[in-house]
Amino acid sequence: MKIKLLLLTFFAMIAFGFTACLFYACTKNENRVDESAAILNKQSRTGESLSTALNEPIFNASVGAPIEGSLGKRWITNFVNATSEGRLEYFILVRDLQKILNQENCIGICMYYAKNNRDELIVLPIGLTEKGILLKNDFIDTEDGPINWTSAQEWISKYKGEIKARFFGRNTFERLTKNSECKVIRVSFAIDDMGKDQLLLADAGISDPLVYEDASRPCPPYCPLNEN
Repeated sequence: MKIKLLLLTFFAMIAFGFTACLFYACTKNENRVDESAAILNKQSRTGESLSTALNEPIFNASVGAPIEGSLGKRWITNFVNATSEGRLEYFILVRDLQKILNQENCIGICMYYAKNNRDELIVLPIGLTEKGILLKNDFIDTEDGPINWTSAQEWISKYKGEIKARFFGRNTFERLTKNSECKVIRVSFAIDDMGKDQLLLADAGISDPLVYEDASRPCPPYCPLNEN
């Protein structure tokens, strides 16, 4: 009886130890999931890239992340409800974006809010290096044709909103153009559920996108340097 009791006690201790280890492992894994969820939640609320939280350079190829189409449509509706008139979206040719991305040291594209000669809200795409330096071009492509660098700066200065520009890393555009049929990118003006302006990118050939590209880097506080 004593031997049987000792054996039962021994096996009970092993079972308890296994259960305790399993509980610890699960709890540790849940903590990791909770930490990841907290980072992603912060990313969605502030527009901050996940890469920032992981101590990568402020301007890097991974800036930007997809969001569900239903969320993007709600944010676009927020903008529509807050805007009595004016443009709701802007279109950029993929070939023009590729021209920018093909520049030496280009890590992504900064989308500057601007007002054209008709006082319409548009965006002007300008390449950026990892050090945050703008890649100046003699001309910048727009829906109405190319404009020179001086005119581009004038149009940008006419926009008086709080957020002046939003940066997307090159990975964003690779995701958008992985379908070779994508020829035009739609840039939709939006307001998130925190009341902050956002830019949402999608393939213009898809009228009801399943996902939009979001989580760009806002300026301010993350503003490029114009050293040209």
